[in-house]
Amino acid sequence: DEDAEREAAYLELLAERRVDGLIVASAALTERHGRWLSAAPVPVVLVNCELPGGALPAILSDNRDGARLAAGHLLELGHRRLAHITGPAGSGATGERLAGVRDALAAAGLPPHALVVLEGDGHVTGGERAASRLLDRRSRPTGFVCYNDLTAVGVLRAARTRGLRIPAEVSVVGCDDIDLASYVDPPRTTVAQQVSRMGRWAVERLADLIAVPTPGSLRAARAGVVHLPVKLRVRGSTAPPPPAPARHRASAGVAPCT
Repeated sequence: DEDAEREAAYLELLAERRVDGLIVASAALTERHGRWLSAAPVPVVLVNCELPGGALPAILSDNRDGARLAAGHLLELGHRRLAHITGPAGSGATGERLAGVRDALAAAGLPPHALVVLEGDGHVTGGERAASRLLDRRSRPTGFVCYNDLTAVGVLRAARTRGLRIPAEVSVVGCDDIDLASYVDPPRTTVAQQVSRMGRWAVERLADLIAVPTPGSLRAARAGVVHLPVKLRVRGSTAPPPPAPARHRASAGVAPCT
């Protein structure tokens, strides 16, 4: 529940029970947790996060490239008014995914102000709250790149509350490819992570560390961070943007139809 005190207490409890090793899967590590894990009395492997300098073995998805793929997909469809709803500030993936979206805009030759960024919380309510602010604007975004799939569900709810059709009027891309992504209506375009591969790697790495006989060898074997590639899964929540209103076409030098 993102409770730092509970997390610290659980780490201490596990160490007291003398487990042989720890796998920590978390979106973010506080400085306090990082110090504890670096000096942990047992081997530690990280999933979905890393310590500065790769002090502990860790495996993550390539979050920056995933967001670049998501934003690039919308740009290829013709969207030029994009929004990105970020994750919580403490998440390591938040900055990486924002950077990836900006990479895609830069590659398309669009200025930074072509992107609207609002902070979310990684949950449905935060996504809905942020999307509501954007969708109530006169010149609302036509495409949303979301921090994760739960945020994308919030965007869908905000759009439907306003009678907007998805993807005819608003396109939405999530991230993580949780089971819910393929079951919502319409099924959501998202960025898929190699979750099973991450889990297998973590267990195998931890088993190797536990098998190392000497503390000196253990410290030498700890370093190493793996970034796994991700894949865009295109489903039914994305499509080309709706035609611009007549007044926008006229202002761009295109005469409206009569």
